[in-house]
Amino acid sequence: MSIYAVIVLAGILALLTHLSTSTFLRDQFSLTEEANFPTWLASILWLFVGISSYIANITDRMQNRPSRIWLLISFAFLYASMDEVCRIHERIPSWQCYYIVPISIVFALGGPFLWKRLREIPRVRIFLIAGACCYLLSLVLEFYAQIPSLHAALEEIGFIRKWNPIEFTEEMIELFGTAFLVHALLNYNLSRWKLLAGCERETAEIASSTET
Repeated sequence: MSIYAVIVLAGILALLTHLSTSTFLRDQFSLTEEANFPTWLASILWLFVGISSYIANITDRMQNRPSRIWLLISFAFLYASMDEVCRIHERIPSWQCYYIVPISIVFALGGPFLWKRLREIPRVRIFLIAGACCYLLSLVLEFYAQIPSLHAALEEIGFIRKWNPIEFTEEMIELFGTAFLVHALLNYNLSRWKLLAGCERETAEIASSTET
């Protein structure tokens, strides 16, 4: 719940400082700027997903369910965490135009894989579906906002030009999507650890009764 609370706080601060006369406050809490509080938050959330995916890989391997797709997901989100701070795709224009290709590969391979693994855990699949829907909606909003004719038409609306609600919504949805994914992976790892601990306890009890 603390993760969701911090995301809500980031959104509130962004709204409160959006029309501030202080450039420092506006830039530090804007969801559309770089190297500020929301950027740090997004980077941390993606880092959590990368670490949780790597731990899930170790846990599944201990239960004889190895899969390299865990490593693909972990690498993708660790890169996203680094890129959020280093701004690699923004410094290389050609990469910014085609980053949809690796994103599609991760979605195509990682999506069905996560659904297959996480649907086994009650309620976890709900967070996975919510996270996937948030990411898809975020991508749709981002690409539609970049269409010149549509962007120009939207700029004619005073409210949108003043508050920029499309980009605000896109960034908030992306943050919540990552939080849902973190929630799902943490619950998955916790359930696997409990199962592993239960199997070890059962094995120990069987061994003890056999010796007796």
